Amino acid sequence: MGSTALSDIETRLFISNEVAEAGKEDVEAAVQYAKGAWEEWFAKDASDRSAALVKLGELIVANTAKFAELEAISMGTPSAFYHMQTSIASKLLNYFAGIAGDPYGDVAAIIPWNVPILMALNKIAPAVAAGNAIIMKTSEKPPRSPSSLPNSSRKPASSLPASCKSSPAPAKVEKLSPATWRSARSLLRVASAPLGGKASIILFEDGNVEEAARECAISVAFNSGQTCTSAARLYVQESVLEPFLAVFRPTFEGFLTNHGDPLDPKVTHGPQADKLQYESVLKFIEAGKNSTAQMLTGGNLRTEEEAITRANATEYGLFSSVFTRDIFRAIRIAKKYESGTVTINCTSHYQAVDMAFGDVKGSGDGREYGRWGLDSWLEIKSVLIDLTE
Repeated sequence: MGSTALSDIETRLFISNEVAEAGKEDVEAAVQYAKGAWEEWFAKDASDRSAALVKLGELIVANTAKFAELEAISMGTPSAFYHMQTSIASKLLNYFAGIAGDPYGDVAAIIPWNVPILMALNKIAPAVAAGNAIIMKTSEKPPRSPSSLPNSSRKPASSLPASCKSSPAPAKVEKLSPATWRSARSLLRVASAPLGGKASIILFEDGNVEEAARECAISVAFNSGQTCTSAARLYVQESVLEPFLAVFRPTFEGFLTNHGDPLDPKVTHGPQADKLQYESVLKFIEAGKNSTAQMLTGGNLRTEEEAITRANATEYGLFSSVFTRDIFRAIRIAKKYESGTVTINCTSHYQAVDMAFGDVKGSGDGREYGRWGLDSWLEIKSVLIDLTE
């Protein structure tokens, strides 16, 4: 793929002359259309629904280069790593293909901006496989790639949260802010809000220090630091802090210094999604400089109890990791971690579509992936039959 001049990289906050913004009437029309469409889709044979999902997965993989270009231009995602998104998205579609149940009917999802295609398919795959018709609000930051999916609207629906506050609203809504979640629940709508969190990594002295340092650097730097599972907090046992930093610093700095045009396959660090995000990151860096913490060192711990206490000392609980060669310690830490997902001797770029992924504490509720991800898009119905004459 050819490179493009830095002056051509998207810097505008809104691109309304190219991607229309949906208003309240558009959203209401989409809700009505979904109410009428889901029954026809659900009535199809499961094999037909399965074939459609598998085909969509094939098309997404075949168009990886195009999606990578769209997200590099509008989001700043380095194209060098983009194949991971379309690969997981395709696996999700194949995993859920052919599964049937009792759907809600018309449902809605609001997706974030950091990994648009993957976030979209996290919702589309199980919702559509279950027999629902889904309305999706894309982010105004990078709307291009989700709107390139087959049969998708080209309007990022900024009014969708408002539709959750008035009836008729979709029967089920996912990925909400706390305020919109409360509004949807007030109408007795099923709602879930997977929101993200401040991931932590604990490295004990008996772990593979060099591998842990490289994994931590990748977790922090991946997608230019714009992931919900990025390792925001590192806790390293005191005895191995120096050898850890000896590997972490150059690895992490290597990602940062190799920055530039995200369309260049050699670039590992692209720009932030927009100026607002860029300025937000700068504020956190300045806050760190003005605090008593030393940048690029992480936490310094002495005992297992101290490690887990400090790791859990947050209102968030999405993703956590531990590095140790002691399997019994690994299991103890995994049980004590207040987190929806725990990885052992690996970090946040590991995904398994057949295992639950979700939040605890202030990181939200709900689960994606696996049977649990499907269940969140299905109604539970009991049918009792008296067969006596």
